[in-house]
Amino acid sequence: MLTSRGTCQGILFLVSLISFILSAAPEAQAFQVSPTSLNFTGLEGGSNPPSQTVIFSKNNKSPLGWTITDDATWLAVTPLSGTMRKTARVAISINTKGLAAGSYTATMTITTNNGDNASVPVTLTVTSGSTSPTMSLSPSSLTFSGTQGGANPAAKTLSITNTGGGTLSWTVSDNAAWLSLSPASGTAPSSATASVNTAGLAAGTYNATITATATGATNTPQTVPVTLTVTAAPPTIGLSLTSILFTGVQSGANPTNQTLSLTNTGGGTLSWSVSDTATWLTLSPASGTAPGSTTMSVNTSGLTAGSYNATITVAATGATNTPQAVPVTLTVAAASPTIGLSPTSLSFTGTQGGTNPAAKTVSITNTGGGTLSWTVGDNGAWLSLSPASGTAPGSATASVNTAGLAAGTYNATITATATGATNTPQAVAVTLTVTAPVSQSAIVTNMVPDGSGATVTIQGPGQVLEFIYNAQSTYTGISSFIAGTASFRHTFSWPQGTTFACYRTRGTDNLYTEQACASVTPGPPPTSGTATLTWSASTSSDVTAYKVYLGTASGVYNPPTSVGNLTTYQMLNLTTGQTYYFSVTAVDTSGNESSHSNEVSKSIY
Repeated sequence: MLTSRGTCQGILFLVSLISFILSAAPEAQAFQVSPTSLNFTGLEGGSNPPSQTVIFSKNNKSPLGWTITDDATWLAVTPLSGTMRKTARVAISINTKGLAAGSYTATMTITTNNGDNASVPVTLTVTSGSTSPTMSLSPSSLTFSGTQGGANPAAKTLSITNTGGGTLSWTVSDNAAWLSLSPASGTAPSSATASVNTAGLAAGTYNATITATATGATNTPQTVPVTLTVTAAPPTIGLSLTSILFTGVQSGANPTNQTLSLTNTGGGTLSWSVSDTATWLTLSPASGTAPGSTTMSVNTSGLTAGSYNATITVAATGATNTPQAVPVTLTVAAASPTIGLSPTSLSFTGTQGGTNPAAKTVSITNTGGGTLSWTVGDNGAWLSLSPASGTAPGSATASVNTAGLAAGTYNATITATATGATNTPQAVAVTLTVTAPVSQSAIVTNMVPDGSGATVTIQGPGQVLEFIYNAQSTYTGISSFIAGTASFRHTFSWPQGTTFACYRTRGTDNLYTEQACASVTPGPPPTSGTATLTWSASTSSDVTAYKVYLGTASGVYNPPTSVGNLTTYQMLNLTTGQTYYFSVTAVDTSGNESSHSNEVSKSIY
């Protein structure tokens, strides 16, 4: 058990121990820098001197921040700031480029965030001296690769520096036509660009050398090997058309053929083939080698109006872009109607004051496509059409009304139209010939036998002629005639002993209306005041009669004389001193009259 005294002594001992501990704690370390100054030596125009290191320290309980500044452009410190516990180090480097011989000074200042500050003087001595330049090339080799017929490879750069002293002025050259350098000269440090042109080069490996020279350099010349590898280019399909359009008309002619040209825009050989997806499309040929072509043909037979699509596929083994597809469009338009008329002309013949001639029919057809809806009209008051419209195939009846018409020739036109037809309108020419009525008396003015027949000049009405000779026998069947003075020749044998003959007509009521007689004059027929015409028979099987035209001017004729089926005819009582012009036409069973024969003439003396 401690006594009071003992207690006091313990307290004194503790106090003494505390005092000892406090007195034993170390003092704070001062900021220190080593070395305290720096010296560098360099050669004018030479390499930079080696860098040096500065170490600074301070014993601190917590991280201590610091920064460094300097006052010279030729001086560089790395790093310029940081933190430390005890020590830190920085590298100091010198750049002598551009510095003349002489002594240069600078100050590097180190500052901490505790207020420490230290300055380190730096001295640089640049000595003069004439050292030779030394050439350095980078890279030491160049490699290029390209494709035959393709784009040139990217250019590359050759850097040229001086690792010695003085000034290095360089030139570069090469020994290959496919290699070019730019610029060809310069002063180090600088560079030259190496470019390659593969145009015209076959696949393979090509070698060249770049030579760099510099006057006075310790290692001139220097060479850089260059290698170019050209690989064979794959083929590429080239097409002249990227899409194709055909147009046609339903049931019409096929569209014009088109050509698809095929080329090789790559390298190597391009062997192509073509195919399509439509039965109406044909390709010929179906294969080949580029450059080449295929002909595209379209068949619209059986296709209705509308739009049709197909695809042409072009393939080539090994090509970079195989296959290629070319869209094909075919547009088939609805066919337009076309007017067809038959006959294209109509001819009517009637007698003034008589019955109307028989009606005739115009047939209307569609020789095109689609539907042809037609209408017909005319420009003749004496002409009428029925019906006036319809749909082909159809017909219109043309009727003529001669009431009130004087003798003469009348012309009109039937016009047929059809909306949308390719040839609308179309015309049919119509001719109406109206003759004067026949005299109501039958007069025989001449009846002359010529040994085998008789020539009779008559005037009178009727349709059927009839000769009576010797008042005993009758010869009928002579052709009908048209009103006016008409000369008829009929060939038959006169019975022996004939002394006279009579002529009579039979009207439309089939009754004999008039009769005239004349004595038979023996001997040959008269030759003066006459003209005998002879012509070849028509080759048409339905010709029933001929008409003889007479006029006193070329192409201008009197009303014609119908002579039945005769192919020879004698005109009588022609005026002496007059020139006459003659022409003949043929008439068929429907009353249609042909065009005029060639014209002949005769002068009467």
